[in-house]
This record gives sequence, C-alpha cells and structure tokens, in this order.
Amino acid sequence: MKWGAMRKAEKKEEVKKIKKRLEKSDGVLLLCYRGIKVYESNELRRMLKTLGAELRVVKNSLARIALEGTDKEKVSSLIEGPVALVLTGDDPSSVAKALKQFSQGRKEFRLLGGLYSGRLFDEKEAEWLASLPPRDILIAKMLGSVSSPVGSLVSIGERVISKLIYTLSAVARKRELEENQGGA
Repeated sequence: MKWGAMRKAEKKEEVKKIKKRLEKSDGVLLLCYRGIKVYESNELRRMLKTLGAELRVVKNSLARIALEGTDKEKVSSLIEGPVALVLTGDDPSSVAKALKQFSQGRKEFRLLGGLYSGRLFDEKEAEWLASLPPRDILIAKMLGSVSSPVGSLVSIGERVISKLIYTLSAVARKRELEENQGGA
C-alpha cells in the first residue's frame, strides 16, 4: 500500500464524519486553499471555530459522496481542483467576510461559492456575501427600519391625544367660568 493512501474502510468512515457534520451545519462555503502553509491553515481553523464554522480539507471524491442525498448536494457542482469545505453556522456572511480577509495577500486562496438556505451561489455572490454586515447587525437595522415608522405613529398619536386633552381641559375651564359668571 502506498504511503498516505486511504483504505476503503477509512474512506467510508471519513464520508460518514463529513455527512454528519454537513447535516449539522446551516451552510457550506467552498474555497480554493492553495498557497497556504500549515501554520496558516491552523490559524484559519482557529479563527473559523470562533465564528461557529469548521474547515474540512477532504478529497473531492469523498466530499461529493458525502454531499449525496443531503440538502447541500447542489454544492457538488462547484467542487473542482483542490477545494476545502467550510461548514457554517447561522451567519455565513461573517464567515465569508473572515475568509475574504484571510485571503488578502494570498493569490491562490479564494472563496469559490457555496450554499446557504438551499440557495447555491457562485464566487461573485460569495464576494457579495462577504461584504454584508454580520447577521445581528442586519437584524438590528431591519428592526430599526420597522420601529421607525411605528415610533412616528406613536409620536403622532401622543400629539393627537395631547391636543384632545388640552382641548377638553379648555372646554371644562370655559364651562366652569360660564357657570361661575352665570351664577353670580
């Protein structure tokens, strides 16, 4: 047997591990990982772990087999050449942004595309994903834009109520004055 060659049983076990992790992940990003040193790869793994993501460097054939029958099977079409899988949590934009920053100064290391929420995206769309703010900031912006009209509506309502109370107070004072003048 050649040094470094995987036995059939080892391959089956590796496919099971990958499939299990794929099922737990919310999305998959693919990247061309050429041109990075071992210590850089370890640095990348640690960084991705802090974002709830995992880097898996596997043989393309094993990756394709592991993807078969999963909800992420469509991403197989992007696998070509030396590719690593990045299994993401619920915020793929933060992971894509981190990968983009990591790729700076590394010509052959780049994001190839991926799949999130059943939607396959290419390299260009992955770049766009990396440009988005993190998920929690997007949610905050969305809530801000929703609450702004509601806040305006509340403010208008408060003004109407204030004017109504002022008017009712004035009417009550006027009646009081009329009663006092009429009774005198």
